[in-house]
Amino acid sequence: MAANEEDVIMAQEESDDAERPLNIEGLPAEMLSEIAKNLPWNDLLKLSQVSRQFKSLFSTDYLWSPLYHSFFPKNTDIKVGFKYNFLEQIKAALAVVSQDGWALQWASALQWASPALRGDRKFMLAAVSQYGRALEYASPALQADREIVLAAVSQDGRALEYASPALKADREIVLAALGRWRWALHYACTELKADPRLNAIARIKNDERRALACDDYLKDLKSLKLNEGRSILGFWRGGEGSSG
Repeated sequence: MAANEEDVIMAQEESDDAERPLNIEGLPAEMLSEIAKNLPWNDLLKLSQVSRQFKSLFSTDYLWSPLYHSFFPKNTDIKVGFKYNFLEQIKAALAVVSQDGWALQWASALQWASPALRGDRKFMLAAVSQYGRALEYASPALQADREIVLAAVSQDGRALEYASPALKADREIVLAALGRWRWALHYACTELKADPRLNAIARIKNDERRALACDDYLKDLKSLKLNEGRSILGFWRGGEGSSG
């Protein structure tokens, strides 16, 4: 067989291997465990529900013990059953903040609200949806998470203080905050502080009227983006026609 034919066959085999989905169930248990050690708890939980084999493999104390201790470092009395106890603690924490996100502000609550827990997206989304200023206790990554911050400022405009600099420059975020609290512009970026229309809205003392003004501004922004998109599409189509 010629050398170039061998190259073609090898290239085809490599291509077939690349297109073939990886059967992770065929990987050694030790390798799967090492991979799973780096997964977030909710992904690990989903994996444990895939099959009986995975339930056994991904429910071990070896995997869940580090998670438990990173989320709940004060609880040192647990020696076995880390997955069960972790999920029970998470369930209890979510129940608390879903009813009263203010709980995060109290020292007794902060004892169990570890950095890992305050960096958990599901937990913090539940907290800020009830008490926007719980955003103060979120991890820096979640303070830069648009959905988390939008939920926080939509509940309490004062939460804008704790948003990342990039989101303080986001008009939609600032409008949501301004609709809830007329002084929110104080925490916006320099450019938005100078926006005449935002300043006019901030001067509206009536909460309902100010919220309506924010909604109108947001609609205008979306309409402007839509028209810009249509203009670009029209220009592209026009250029395509002229090139023919």
